[in-house]
Amino acid sequence: MITRRTQGSIVQLRQFIEQAEKTTLTVGFHESAKYTDGTPVAMVAAENEFGVPSRRQPPRPFMRPTIAAKRQEFLDLLGKGSKAALRGQFTLIQVFDQVGLKVAGEIRRTISKLTSPALSPRTIQERRLKYASNQQLVGGLTKPLVETGLMIASVTHEVKTS
Repeated sequence: MITRRTQGSIVQLRQFIEQAEKTTLTVGFHESAKYTDGTPVAMVAAENEFGVPSRRQPPRPFMRPTIAAKRQEFLDLLGKGSKAALRGQFTLIQVFDQVGLKVAGEIRRTISKLTSPALSPRTIQERRLKYASNQQLVGGLTKPLVETGLMIASVTHEVKTS
């Protein structure tokens, strides 16, 4: 038997689903993030994620392994948040925002922990020269993916509704 209360819940669920279908979450590097020479951080991140064989730069994936390792955790967070949103405790936008914060944070954590493949002796020498000329190095001479800290600081998320 369908009661008014049940009908109201069905309508609420339909509205929730419609809103969810119009909401997107992206995590990564926004177009505005650039190094001082104008190089987009997203380009450097992609080169590190997949490597650049023509420059003998090996892949140092950090996004794909993070998503693979934490996928269920992210889905669980989305599920719990969605249930709370249906109860009126949060908005769907707040739920997506929390998931985005979590994903971005985990990607930053992966970048900070990555140590291989090791940097080439040439890259270490280039960093040594920068360090000697008083340019700040955040990650040290041999830490892959973190030289100035801009890439790790630029990992962000965005929630949009259409």
